[in-house]
Amino acid sequence: MPTTLATVAKTYLDDADFQAAWKGFIASRDQSLTTIRPILDRFIAGQRTLEEFRSEITHALLSTDNWGATGTAWLMEINRLANYYEQAGETELRRILTGLNAANLGERIEAFYTFVVNQKPILKANNKPNGASVNPRNSAVIVSLFAFWLDKDAAPPIYYVSLRRGLRMLLDAGLLPPSSGLALYHDAIQVTSNEQHRAVVQVLDLIAATEPRLVDNPYWKERFLFWVRENPDVLSDSVMIDDDGTEPQISTVIPHTPLPATPELLLNDLIAALRSDLLIDDELIRRIYHALLAGHVILSGPPGTGKTELARRLPELLWQSEVEAGANHNPLGPAMQKQKVMTSAFATLLVTATDEWSVRTLIGGLAPISEGGKPTYRIQYGYLTQAILANWAVSESNPDGWGSPQRKSVRAPSFVSGAEQEFRGCWLVIDEFNRAPIDLALGEALTALGGSGRLRVPVDGGSTELPLPKDFRIIGTLNSFDRNYLNQLSEALKRRFAFIEIPIPTRQRRQEEQAIVLAKALREIAHLTPQVTHYPDGGLAWPGVVTISRSQAGLSLAWANPDLPLARIFTFLWHVFEVIRIYRQLGTAQAIALLRQMLIAGVVQPSMNLERWVALADQALCDTVADQLQVLLPDELEVLIAAFDPTANAATFTVKLNTILSRLRSSPRRFMTQAYALNAIVRPDGTAIVNLQEDADLYDDQNMPSLSEAQVIELFHWQDGGYPLPLFLRRLRTFKVERGL
Repeated sequence: MPTTLATVAKTYLDDADFQAAWKGFIASRDQSLTTIRPILDRFIAGQRTLEEFRSEITHALLSTDNWGATGTAWLMEINRLANYYEQAGETELRRILTGLNAANLGERIEAFYTFVVNQKPILKANNKPNGASVNPRNSAVIVSLFAFWLDKDAAPPIYYVSLRRGLRMLLDAGLLPPSSGLALYHDAIQVTSNEQHRAVVQVLDLIAATEPRLVDNPYWKERFLFWVRENPDVLSDSVMIDDDGTEPQISTVIPHTPLPATPELLLNDLIAALRSDLLIDDELIRRIYHALLAGHVILSGPPGTGKTELARRLPELLWQSEVEAGANHNPLGPAMQKQKVMTSAFATLLVTATDEWSVRTLIGGLAPISEGGKPTYRIQYGYLTQAILANWAVSESNPDGWGSPQRKSVRAPSFVSGAEQEFRGCWLVIDEFNRAPIDLALGEALTALGGSGRLRVPVDGGSTELPLPKDFRIIGTLNSFDRNYLNQLSEALKRRFAFIEIPIPTRQRRQEEQAIVLAKALREIAHLTPQVTHYPDGGLAWPGVVTISRSQAGLSLAWANPDLPLARIFTFLWHVFEVIRIYRQLGTAQAIALLRQMLIAGVVQPSMNLERWVALADQALCDTVADQLQVLLPDELEVLIAAFDPTANAATFTVKLNTILSRLRSSPRRFMTQAYALNAIVRPDGTAIVNLQEDADLYDDQNMPSLSEAQVIELFHWQDGGYPLPLFLRRLRTFKVERGL
């Protein structure tokens, strides 16, 4: 009988020996919680330092370790946090644990992951030893185990390797819908974001609905997927399922041709559709499009500018084609209606780079697997090889047939719609390119990308050549803050990619960006705001507060009353964000995170007045933006501190700014950077506000660099007044002291 998810679950439930062994294990865990929970509560309440907490939890776990927490993925990471992260580690862990539950687990995993990633260069700068940094990929198991201890009744998943590997095995066997949204990493699934966590929760709900008898206690997820990992033979003869429960359609053989250009009139429509959700200029999209016609592309830019979303949307949208869809009943239009289809567009395989990447990660190599409960080694293809193979009508297990393969279409979930679609092919998107030693990971693939068109891939018994499809592309994203990484790339790699910068939106796009930010922030907290109605086109209606509507030009927002406390604080917070952007290029994603943080606290509390909204804005700036300003230089921090000083006015701030500019003449490089930052800010009509000479030597004591009060008011938004931000201002002053030291 063919294997289905239901038959796998039944076989698991019928495994009497396994079920009996777990009963005692569960009882032991439940007993240990009576010791563990008070330890957590004392730390969260601030009654224990991180060092004291580490000592207590270590003793509790070692006395009866039935949680799998004393290994490298959990307890050793807690030790690193206590030993090397100083007060920042204790503060962050306490913040993560405070209020942690099953509902916000994904958000806390993402927050801890971001903290660990951001702390890595700080640890290095502080001369901490190698191996001092917490592994970011362990964020999920660290936070989820805490969440289970704190919210056992809600039974959040504990992201053990066995659970993540079990899900990957079910997915690879075709027993989960291909559009499940699970993020893949090596032989398991990856959870480093709230989106990835939500995908796992949806899949677990699907599994539970398939066989309700599975859900017999809070540990069923871990227990079932551990059993799947230990019994891979049960997945043989599995029947792949599609999103509607049917067997997937077969891909079709297509001609093997170079990447075609899209007809100009159709391209105009497709670019307009792409720009409706992304704040990217028409000219920039065309540059990327033309670069892809020529070869592979790296999208660089500050974090949060939409590089990853653009890398995934662009192949799906810009290579769509039109087919006739019947008679057009509009007498003013063409005789036949046209419908856009994906069969000429491209799906994407998204992978996130890490500093542990090697040739095995991208190309392939030996990897440990379990066969019949015994460890062995088999060739496992890397991400690049997997993406290329998806385009060929070949058997992965028969490399002898790779020499002259036929091109085939690819069936995959659409990033845009989420529905299963037939695409012309599959491209590889490497997110956060700068995290990996990419020259090392690509290895001999550079030769294939450089013109040979044939990738040498390891197979059982040796290696063989795999042709690259003529229309195959790699799109990478690169954090432009890491300029040192660009200098480390080999010339050979630079020649094989076009590097295109994605800038942050300017003040010219303010209204569009505000609408997108508010719409996305409210959509992400929709479960907390039932009074908000969200529309399929991205718009929304919040009666008596705000309406966001979509037109051909994109989204636009309209407040019911601009004097509403939320409307006033939104305008103020946006001005603060634009002032920060003078020195730190924060993308739209950071604006969404900032607003979401403030709104979450605001929408769940009744009778919010302006004073309370101001306090929440201050807290949100500290929680989401402040840590990204630690890298600013003392003069930049000095300007921001003066700009947000509640005792200052436009006149005194203008004097302060001009004094700083005059002082910086003795440091030409710092003066040039400061002048460049101020010159870069433009009005909504695109004209520059100031035009300082960026060469300090062009000024002297009779010709000092200075800005007028009117220019300062326009640059730093003094025209509308402001509100005190004591917490945020304190953080900035702390950073300035630390930079001074």
